[in-house]
Amino acid sequence: MKRLLLLASALHLFIYTLLAQSPCDTLRLSLSDALCMAKQNNRAIDVAEQGVAMARQDMHLLRSAWWPTITLTGEALHTTTPIELNRSIGELSDGLLGEFEQLIEGNPMLEEIITSVADATVGIEFAPRNTASVGAEIVWPLFSGGKRIIASRVGRLGVELATTAQEGVQNKVLCATTEAYLAVEVAQMGVEVCRKALNSSLEVAREAKCLEREGIINKAERLSAEVGAATMASELVGAESRLSVARASLGAILGVDTLYIVPTTPLGKIEPLPSKEFFICSLDSNTSIRSTQVEAQLAREQLHINQSRYLPDVAIIGSHRLWSSGIDAGLVPRTFVGVGATWTLFDGTAREQSIAKSRTLVRTAQLAEEQLRQQLTVEIEALYGQLAQAHQQLTAIDTTIALAEELARTRRRAFVEGMATSSEVMRSLVELAEARLVRIAVLYEWNIARAELFTLCGIDIEQQTKQYGN
Repeated sequence: MKRLLLLASALHLFIYTLLAQSPCDTLRLSLSDALCMAKQNNRAIDVAEQGVAMARQDMHLLRSAWWPTITLTGEALHTTTPIELNRSIGELSDGLLGEFEQLIEGNPMLEEIITSVADATVGIEFAPRNTASVGAEIVWPLFSGGKRIIASRVGRLGVELATTAQEGVQNKVLCATTEAYLAVEVAQMGVEVCRKALNSSLEVAREAKCLEREGIINKAERLSAEVGAATMASELVGAESRLSVARASLGAILGVDTLYIVPTTPLGKIEPLPSKEFFICSLDSNTSIRSTQVEAQLAREQLHINQSRYLPDVAIIGSHRLWSSGIDAGLVPRTFVGVGATWTLFDGTAREQSIAKSRTLVRTAQLAEEQLRQQLTVEIEALYGQLAQAHQQLTAIDTTIALAEELARTRRRAFVEGMATSSEVMRSLVELAEARLVRIAVLYEWNIARAELFTLCGIDIEQQTKQYGN
């Protein structure tokens, strides 16, 4: 059993040595600093910000429909047959040869000559077989049934949807950071509790050894005290291991590669919060509800776009030939400007089906919002119940701790006077440590429930942290 006592002392010394590391390996962080680092270094937030940038690009792309489209065109043609007009002289004379025949009627020789001339064919070449041209065409929509106006609104809604999604990701990251930070604080407080319990156990073991030499207690009592001290040392090692894991988890979220992260912000005390109705009314700020509302508005805009397909599309059209080869300038106009319109009269009921589908999507989005609001209301009820339960538990736990401290003190004194056994003293120390750990756990659960409630209602955790000084 002496080896157990030596092992406990060695472990105690080893833990103190670990805590005495060089300052360069230690990073002291407040909760506000940790939240700022999480916003700067988290990859999920970076991806969400890229989504916002892409939505803005899509918005500008949709707005480009307000501007004209100018296209530079060019062509080089080779025809297999000449481009020419073949007509008889009689057709080209426009009836003049017929009048002349009436004048020379009775002269067979002239009539035969006129007939031969009228039947002769003349070929007029309009363009050579090899032609080339370069020109520019412009199309500027004047009226599209409101599609461009709706498309601009759709672009803005897309940016709003991406921004809301980015806020949701950021809120989740901040909530996870808060939980990891508080986990480190809880683990650190657990180490302190176990260390105090170990110190008390080692003092009891030393006192038991002195009492054994004086013959007040027997060897079994002394060994029992040493076993209790060794058990406390083992608990301290486990608490240190949990603290290391919590620090590693927080470091992974913050993107920090450091040996020790020491939180400087204590666990928030249980304080009165606004009423449950306040949090329920704050659901409009929830990012998921805001996203469903934007999606419902997008579905309505899509419905308007489908309804506008019943209207015609009108645009200014124009063309200008910049250069040509083999094309007569008088044959084809070099520049023209006009107005063109297209109007779909029948498309096989495709428009009617798309309108019906859009109306279904609008109704689906509304139902999704109602269902989500009900689910979040139930979650608020549960979280608010946890907060109230933690508030009630804390009073009873404080009384339990006071009782455990008094019990440990009286049993320790009775043990020194030989009126109590070492097992009773160790049991009282264990009960005191457990009561303190339970109080830490209740405070942790209250802080986590509060952070989740703020996130659920769209309340900025960082702002609340600065407000409460946590």
